[in-house]
Order: sequence, then C-alpha cells, then structure tokens
Amino acid sequence: MSEQTVKSAFTMEKANADLYPWMDGHHHVEPGSGDAPMHVFAQTADGGPVYGPDAQPSESGYDIQVPLKAVALQAHVIIDFSTLGVSADLGYALPFHPTVHLAGLRGNLRDGLTVRVGGLVQGEVSLSFADQWLKMRFDGSVLGEKSVFDIKLVPTQF
Repeated sequence: MSEQTVKSAFTMEKANADLYPWMDGHHHVEPGSGDAPMHVFAQTADGGPVYGPDAQPSESGYDIQVPLKAVALQAHVIIDFSTLGVSADLGYALPFHPTVHLAGLRGNLRDGLTVRVGGLVQGEVSLSFADQWLKMRFDGSVLGEKSVFDIKLVPTQF
C-alpha cells in the first residue's frame, strides 16, 4: 500500500468519524410511502443541531432539506413557539443549480398552511403542527413521478 493510499484511508476514516455526531443532530429518518424511508436533514439557521440531546429551539429559524429523487425539497422555517406562528419559504434544488423558489407561507401551525406549487416539483404542500412536531405533507409529483408523503420535520418540544 502506498503512503498516499494510507493517508487517504486515514483521512476518510477521520471524516467519517466526524460526520456521525453531526448526522445524529442534523438527520432524521421517517417512514416514506412504500418501502423507501424519507431522509430529513435540518439545522438551525446558525448551523446547530435540531435532533438529539443538544437540540435547542431556534428563534432565527431552521433550514430543512428533504431529498426526493434527484431533487432536494428545501424549506427555511421560522416558528414562534409561544403562538405557533410560522413563516416559511419553500423551494427545491437540483444538483449544481441554485434553489428554485416555490412559495412563501405565513400563518399559524395550529390551523395549518397549504399551498399549490408548480414546476419540476408540483402539487400541494402543507405545513402543520401535530404530536409536538412541525410536519410536512406533500401530494404531487417530482420530475413527473407521483410522490405522496407526510413526515415530521422539526420537534417543537425541547
């Protein structure tokens, strides 16, 4: 084994070791439709964890990504935890392309918020509060293929 190969293997081992704690605080798996699980990646607006023992509520909001095939559905969400008022900007991104803005939502999570979107991601997106979680429901299509899911995004109880 060459010296370069040994260095690369050590670097990858360290990178993976550093990645696991980050994943614990920034990655959440939800049951998806069918057999495939849904992966939710989230961080506070300043990069902090959303899940696990180190998570804290964030007044500056949350950045959320949900990979769907070759597209990542994205949301920046600000929640007023005392009233469950919410402000959210939704979009999607393809690899190597900037985010495409889909919609802005303002309202209260107790009532739920729903918007119809179009483009490569089209259908109905709803945000709501249930079981102490910010939840998202999507019923539509992604890159022309039907997609329906109802997933938990961010815990609201810390």
